[in-house]
Amino acid sequence: MQPKLIVLIFIGILVLGLFATQTPHSASPPITNQEAFTKQIMVPANTKILEINHRSGNVNVEGWDKPFILLEGTKGVVANDPRTAQLATESIQIVAFEKSGNRLALEYHGPGSSSDVQVEEKDVNFVLHVPSFLALDMDVRQGRIGVKDIQNHVSIDHRDGDVKAESIQGKLQIRSKKGNITVRSVKQSLRMDTRDGTVSIQDVGWDLAIQHQYGDVTINQVGGSVVFNGYEAPVLITNIKGRLEIDNRRGDVECLRFEDALDVYINHGTLKADAGKILAHNYYCRIDDGDVILRIPQESSALFDIRVENGRIHSDFHMPLWADGKVSVAKGAMKDGRNMVSCWVRKGTVSILKSSSIGGTGSRFTAPSYEPDPLPTAQAEPAPLDLTPARVTP
Repeated sequence: MQPKLIVLIFIGILVLGLFATQTPHSASPPITNQEAFTKQIMVPANTKILEINHRSGNVNVEGWDKPFILLEGTKGVVANDPRTAQLATESIQIVAFEKSGNRLALEYHGPGSSSDVQVEEKDVNFVLHVPSFLALDMDVRQGRIGVKDIQNHVSIDHRDGDVKAESIQGKLQIRSKKGNITVRSVKQSLRMDTRDGTVSIQDVGWDLAIQHQYGDVTINQVGGSVVFNGYEAPVLITNIKGRLEIDNRRGDVECLRFEDALDVYINHGTLKADAGKILAHNYYCRIDDGDVILRIPQESSALFDIRVENGRIHSDFHMPLWADGKVSVAKGAMKDGRNMVSCWVRKGTVSILKSSSIGGTGSRFTAPSYEPDPLPTAQAEPAPLDLTPARVTP
């Protein structure tokens, strides 16, 4: 055989070998193993708080009148081979143990915690029937959460997934980093710190305090005050008995049918407010880059102090209007001026409109169609009222 031919054959063998080493072997498909389970847990007589610590999976907690806990659910594992999947599934447990402070803790044990079994995915989904008199302290990393029919306080610390809470007789506190939040019927107060999702709140007996970023917020029927701090969170607030304190950045605010004072700061957004009744408290509004539309029944007693920088003022009520440089100013009184209406707007329009009826609705909130009269030439301002509203800091 000629040397040249031998060299070519040798090169061909090397190329085939290199190709073979770089071609991936067909991997076997992952194995999924899932098992149902049921567990009954006795509650010690001194237990006041049920603590739930969970890693991944959906958790639904329902209160009942029995003195023990019933745990029903499924546990699932995805692994590379059947033996590993089976061992990992068997290692997953929800264990119960007593802690100081009259607490009974339910905790996840399994792959990724106390076990050395390596798996690709794992989760535990369960329904937990608990004595309704227990307070709940929940810490869930990932998964949907549902809580209902609890006669005590509830605290939820959550990272990723939707949360729904309803029929809570005590106080409710929710912290969530990502997911939609739905709350229905809280007898006492509600505190929330949430982001990245929509928020829907219906029927809170006492005060509501909420801090929310990135997502629409709807609040209806609160028996006490509402304190709202938002960022990129358009909010609709209706049927509020107590004071409204709002600080919102980059989001519109609409307030309908409220009975107490209004104190609002908005940066890049529009305020629309209609109490739906005769004015009985003070309104303070400060808007940076946005509009204000206030609807006020003409039977109200009010003292107006309206100032707009780089914008316009429109009022259905008679009040003097003048300009001071780039600032438009309007002041006036209805009846004996018992309640203050103060608006300070930078780069926007203020519209003070008469309510067409008692009981405001969102459909009446459209910008008025008018061409404002030219502002009069600058002149000396009357004796000023020192009523500049402070920025809201709930």
